Amino acid sequence: MGATSLFLRAVPAPSDWEGARATPAALIRARIFDAITRAVAEKGYAATTVADITARCRISRRTFYEHFADKETCFLGAYESASMATLESIAQATAPIAATEWQERLRVALETYVGILAEDPELAQVTLIDILGAGPRALVMREDVLERYTDFYRRLSARASHSGAVTPVPDVFLRGLVGAIAEIIQRELLADRARELPQLVPTFVQLTLTVFGDRSTVGALGRC
Repeated sequence: MGATSLFLRAVPAPSDWEGARATPAALIRARIFDAITRAVAEKGYAATTVADITARCRISRRTFYEHFADKETCFLGAYESASMATLESIAQATAPIAATEWQERLRVALETYVGILAEDPELAQVTLIDILGAGPRALVMREDVLERYTDFYRRLSARASHSGAVTPVPDVFLRGLVGAIAEIIQRELLADRARELPQLVPTFVQLTLTVFGDRSTVGALGRC
């Protein structure tokens, strides 16, 4: 199990007795999410079994089925949990930055995002590559997650437009931006360069500024 599991970090500390009663179940689910992530990263989604998952987190099959109907439900839950935890980390990291400082918000958001992926290459592989082969429900959920990232850039574009720095960016361009960043990261993961992802932050910043309409970045982008 990953020593710095995003799933375990995402379990909120209880603030009252009701929360304390719910925490053990949340911790078990986090352990299962972590276990299926490690198993899928090693064996692939199709080859991973419930037995692989229960063995990794040392629980019984009965306990697994108390929380999930099947492997697919568990995997989709892990993907959604990891995605929402990542988005929440980005929101927390950018919250202190003034709305007018939209370029700084962009840089910090990208640093947070690729930092999480670089810290846990197995999680990065599962959420960006293995999700693509997990069936129709997985693809629908992935599209919802990509829309959430698109919405981040949509709000950032609105802030930049309000400041007069750029004109509003069409949604199709923003969705293309999210897809391009994901595609570049996938390429790095397939080349076993997850730990080097933070080096791509300047490239991603320049790519975003170009999509936003800052043409002065085009030449620099081509040199990355």
